[in-house]
Amino acid sequence: MSNTILSTVSISSLPVEVAVSIFEQCDEFQEVVALASTCKGLHSVWQLSSSSIIWKVGRGIRCFDLALIAVRATAIVLKASQAGSPSPPFASMYALSGGAQKPTIAELKDVLNMQHLVRCIEHMYFFSEVECDTLFGGPMIPSSSRFKSSDREDEEKNERFRIRFYTAIYQLFFAGAALSRPYMAPFWEAKEKSRTSFFGRCRVPVYNHLGNGVSASLTTNDRDFLRPFPVYNHDVEDYTTIGKWREKEYENIFGPFASWLVKEGSAFQDPMPRSRHHETESLMCLLVGYEHLICKFTNLNGTHAFGRYADSRICPAALEGKTRTATIIVFGVFRVEEVIMPSNIEDTKDGLLPVSIHPTLKGTDQEAFDIPSIMEHLDYHSQGSAPDDFHEHPNPPAMFQLWFFALRRYLDLGFSHNAFWQWSECMWWQDVGGGTVFHDPSWAPVQPYKAGKVSWRDEDPDLESG
Repeated sequence: MSNTILSTVSISSLPVEVAVSIFEQCDEFQEVVALASTCKGLHSVWQLSSSSIIWKVGRGIRCFDLALIAVRATAIVLKASQAGSPSPPFASMYALSGGAQKPTIAELKDVLNMQHLVRCIEHMYFFSEVECDTLFGGPMIPSSSRFKSSDREDEEKNERFRIRFYTAIYQLFFAGAALSRPYMAPFWEAKEKSRTSFFGRCRVPVYNHLGNGVSASLTTNDRDFLRPFPVYNHDVEDYTTIGKWREKEYENIFGPFASWLVKEGSAFQDPMPRSRHHETESLMCLLVGYEHLICKFTNLNGTHAFGRYADSRICPAALEGKTRTATIIVFGVFRVEEVIMPSNIEDTKDGLLPVSIHPTLKGTDQEAFDIPSIMEHLDYHSQGSAPDDFHEHPNPPAMFQLWFFALRRYLDLGFSHNAFWQWSECMWWQDVGGGTVFHDPSWAPVQPYKAGKVSWRDEDPDLESG
């Protein structure tokens, strides 16, 4: 923004409308802060009109509204958790947009911290020296390979990549908040019924932290308690009686978020022309983003829990020097956590970002409700025909139910029969590990949905419904 305007006009005599207009010409919030610090008059204008200024400037920043939506959804869940109650259902996704209610200064601070986190994740995507496993086992393709395969010198392609990548990560943080209610439902019912011993079995036992086991130590009664909740039946084929019941329940559980995602989510600030398969591309970006998001964190206390291995690969710069924090709800974990980040984004290449339960929730039973470990336990005691990874055709990860529902319900699609197995040969390892979809959005391991079939099996055998 040019300073010549301010040099030719007495700042103290500017009408408020003109001063607000000058603020709105800023390209980034650092300029807004600098301008507000110029004099008392402009500082007063900033305080009185901050929401309008923030929204005007923010709309010119990549994925700002999505970040705001994620921040607001997270704040709603945090407030409910602090009050000891389940979060309210998110009936309208649009009500969280800055278009419905302009952001406050406090929300701007949270958005900027979440933006910093997403930039850290982007840097780790290309430059991290930490090796991670994929959701299906086997090593993730090295980040250096993703960097070499991308055209980082082409600014237009680079911007397209960032739009897809940032959109996916913000949507995943939003999904973590928006879908925490159904996944946390057993926790709140157990609290209501005083099943206190249940919480102690909902995490990986201490003796398993060194790798002797990966799941919670639930009992048969615990499993019977969990199964009436639809999302805890991910291991059942869709043609069974339970599967059909589950799919009906998913309409209320996933419907509002999935509908928003398919119809509106893919339209956010994407410079690419909309294609006939744009909704599928958006879902695939979200799916690949899930793989690349969850492997960027480790537990601050070094334990094996919440889908994170016990290790000491914490980013050194996150434990010393200047740091920043952000409040997040990771999709698949569904608890409110605080992540620590180095202020310098480049310092993320040699470690993982440490997370822990939000400081205001420490000491509560919510610390013990480990959803990834519970899902792992249910896989080992599966109701379906493919209980675990030791079988030839493993079930997809539990959190894929969102995509199964969205693809089937809105696009009449299912995953291709060779999408997942075997990890070293299937398209998942090569294309998802390599982040292909962020550079080539036409990638999609899907096929027309076939009712009564187990869509993830390699052979995809005919199994009649009814």
